[in-house]
Amino acid sequence: MNYNHIVRLGSVCVLSAILLVGCNDSSSGGSVSSPTAGGDSSGDSSGSGENTPDTTGPSVVQTTPAADETGVSRTIALTAEFDEDVLGTSVSNSTVLLEEVAGSAVAGTVTFDGAANIATLEPDARLTLLTEYEASVTTEVADLLGNPMASAHTWRFTTEDGAWGEAQLLEMSDIGRAADPQIATSADGTAMAVWRQHDGTYYSIYASRYVAGSGWQAVELLETSNLANVFGAQVAVDGAGNALAVWQQSDGSTTSIYANRYTADSGWQGAELIETGSTTAEHPQIAFGADGSAMAVWRQDDGSRRVIHANRYVAGSGWQGDEPIETNGNHASVPQVAVDIDGNALAVWAQWDGSRNNIYANRYVAGNGWQVSQLIETGNGAANDPQIAFDNDGNALAVWVQNDGTYDNVHFNRYVAGTGWQTDEPIEAGNAGNASFPQIAIDDAGNALAVWHKRDGVQSDIVASLYVAGGWQGAEPIETGNGGAISPQVAFDSKGNALAVWQQNAGVTDHIYANRYVAGAGWQVAELIETDDAGAASSPQIAIGMDGSALAVWHQHDGARTNIYVNQLK
Repeated sequence: MNYNHIVRLGSVCVLSAILLVGCNDSSSGGSVSSPTAGGDSSGDSSGSGENTPDTTGPSVVQTTPAADETGVSRTIALTAEFDEDVLGTSVSNSTVLLEEVAGSAVAGTVTFDGAANIATLEPDARLTLLTEYEASVTTEVADLLGNPMASAHTWRFTTEDGAWGEAQLLEMSDIGRAADPQIATSADGTAMAVWRQHDGTYYSIYASRYVAGSGWQAVELLETSNLANVFGAQVAVDGAGNALAVWQQSDGSTTSIYANRYTADSGWQGAELIETGSTTAEHPQIAFGADGSAMAVWRQDDGSRRVIHANRYVAGSGWQGDEPIETNGNHASVPQVAVDIDGNALAVWAQWDGSRNNIYANRYVAGNGWQVSQLIETGNGAANDPQIAFDNDGNALAVWVQNDGTYDNVHFNRYVAGTGWQTDEPIEAGNAGNASFPQIAIDDAGNALAVWHKRDGVQSDIVASLYVAGGWQGAEPIETGNGGAISPQVAFDSKGNALAVWQQNAGVTDHIYANRYVAGAGWQVAELIETDDAGAASSPQIAIGMDGSALAVWHQHDGARTNIYVNQLK
């Protein structure tokens, strides 16, 4: 083969190309045009038809879920599809993001499918119920040439509500009747239920722990005295999943207050006496603070009258000693307590003045102790059944029922941190029947819901009222059943949504119902959460975790005995 010929031919080609370029001069009266990228010759001597470099970054053309979609699954894997090939190393946890619109960032794992140009973010945990989220792809995502996205792509969506499952038996023992369950939950979704159950000789206190993702654990006995019946169990759970249960227990001669502590790493620690009186003590209540401290209150006979006592639990130190928190001179009863995020507490109770009951309160200041008890209502009629709850700013609301001369109505007073108690006012003024047993819950923003049952002249109905800055919004029924409804309970989640549960007759027997309050939308439709007609269901309680999942417990007769049942909204 003649390689010299090939080289010379190549030189001619190169020289020809140089000569042609040299001829592309407007002064010569002629021109030679290069073909455009599409193969077209325009004759434009400006060079605008030449190939131009790609400087356009990728764009997101489709997402899952879609923008503004509602009812999104809490287990969804988010995706973003791009309109061109994307540099895989630019897609990561720092460039594909998810956060609650009014909350914190959501942890998850980001992966990239280069063949389909789709980025996927899988959250590490189930998303929160009824919550608005914002997803975003940042401008650090680039194509294969390194061109970044011109602007971040963001979109929002709202997760679905939960649904109640099937009611299930929480305790399997057929030894004796089980009744009066209580339940509390922590921020991580763990919960503790306690109840009393007959062992063939006496009532004892039992408990079971719920672990998110695992379910209910084995039932445990919390005390083993076997001297007399145990009553009035209450439970509280702190943010770390530790719990405190309190109850009243007889030693055969007098009734005392006992407690047992559950630690998340080692279980129940054993029952202990938390008061040292020689006379009857009863009706204990317990509440945790955010710092892991807790306050227990109860009523105790001092030999001449019934006095409200308290004992504080300090994490790492234990119970600090019981003490009276009022010296008003007459019988006191039905104490309730709440603890704020700084470890301060408020206790409320009803107290006899010689002619009627009044509502009193006392404040515990962390580091300073109990202050002086004070009257927080000035009505002329008997007042009873107080309840209290704190918001995140240290403000509180107390509710109770008070007679106006004709009917019992629901009243309230607000405690303002740094200022004190305001003026008591009615939430609603009854004109058809008595209101009874109000309950109160407050959300993170300081909004509150009160629920109670009220006679309408024929039967009892469940009524609720919403408190927002500026006052109560008016009472409204939250169920429309034809049977009497009693014993409501209410709890908020971290997003301002709430659930109420109650007992209601459905024609054959009493069942447990629930209704959902959705922030910004109001109450939904009441629904039955158990369908067993074998026997009456009663004494429901409700607890809600930070992710909006809820647990309801109650006791129900099976034709032979009462058992503890549970249902979950998730």
